[in-house]
Amino acid sequence: MLVELVHFHGSTAGAAWEDTKFAVRQFNDIERLAIVGDKAWEKA
Repeated sequence: MLVELVHFHGSTAGAAWEDTKFAVRQFNDIERLAIVGDKAWEKA
């Protein structure tokens, strides 16, 4: 899976919670995960 975020301005607590729930449900199915971004994105 490739997700390209262009002009990403941050996330919300609700979005982070949804991401966490997804990761817990899919944990055994995810073999590898990578996140790539620039310095500004890393701060978020």
